[in-house]
Amino acid sequence: PIGGVKEKVLGAVRAGICTVVLPKENEADLEDLPEDVRQEIEVHLVGELGEVLALTLRGATFREGQLLFIDDAPRDVSRLSPGFAH
Repeated sequence: PIGGVKEKVLGAVRAGICTVVLPKENEADLEDLPEDVRQEIEVHLVGELGEVLALTLRGATFREGQLLFIDDAPRDVSRLSPGFAH
């Protein structure tokens, strides 16, 4: 679980974000949000990293061997040392 859910969600709404992803363990914290905020946002409760990736990378396409989230790394994993690629 994470702390400060109410503050984080309210900040997201103020920034114009309308979808948030939270750990399932924080579901009860949503009750602390004002009703109008709960109606305004779409909340996805997740239990695993795979669920986060499926939600956040929805519609994205990647080539086989392409690295994710590492801006300065080579895009082709075959150029990396075997120990690093695994």
